[in-house]
Amino acid sequence: MANSLSSRQWKLDTATSYGSAGAVLWPSNVKVEQIEWSGFAASGNLIIKDQTGRVVIDWLISATDTILAPVRLSKVGWVNGFVLDTLSGGVVSVYID
Repeated sequence: MANSLSSRQWKLDTATSYGSAGAVLWPSNVKVEQIEWSGFAASGNLIIKDQTGRVVIDWLISATDTILAPVRLSKVGWVNGFVLDTLSGGVVSVYID
């Protein structure tokens, strides 16, 4: 699957876009209602930044964590551009408000 930003629910599975890792996926302000990370391995990392490099989300799942369900972050709010900087596995669902 490739990154899909065609609706109010984005599906992201790779941090590489437009030929370079960590490229800006959405270049303007966007209001994010919720972010969900699912299908990750026993350990992994998810980092989302705005287009200025400010970290919006930094999730680290370690091998000792026993998370069986997707992890969610609600009420993220306005983000100045959207960059999927690091995704070590799984799929990120971004729900746009």
